[in-house]
Amino acid sequence: MKRTDRIVRFTCGILAIMGLSACQQRVGDLTFVSTKNIDFTDFRLDSKMGTRTQGKDCKWVILGVPTGVPNLKDAVDDALVTGNGVVLIDEVTRVETTPMIIAAKSCIIVEGTALNPIKTIAPPVAAKAEPEPEKSRRRR
Repeated sequence: MKRTDRIVRFTCGILAIMGLSACQQRVGDLTFVSTKNIDFTDFRLDSKMGTRTQGKDCKWVILGVPTGVPNLKDAVDDALVTGNGVVLIDEVTRVETTPMIIAAKSCIIVEGTALNPIKTIAPPVAAKAEPEPEKSRRRR
């Protein structure tokens, strides 16, 4: 085998490994997150009713020129739509970068339990009965 063939194969192997590798980093944990305006005054959340879901927002960098910046709000919205919920609990945020030969892909990944609030039914408040006025007994 010629020396140039070995160099070409080695270079192609390194480029293939770089193209297939990705770097992922955990950047945050949130207990409760939503992008919706909701009044939670008379609602409660039941974590057993939710489904674990994932959302992501990705952007490309081509020849060093970014096509945009990944947005956390878009990733949360994607997770809420996927999980059919209005709030995420036990949410984990990760950033993933996948380098390729002439481009790179950068993503924000959000994973959590999507829930819909449950309306609480307050028990009716019993009206306080007013004490009856005592009847005065007249002695004759």
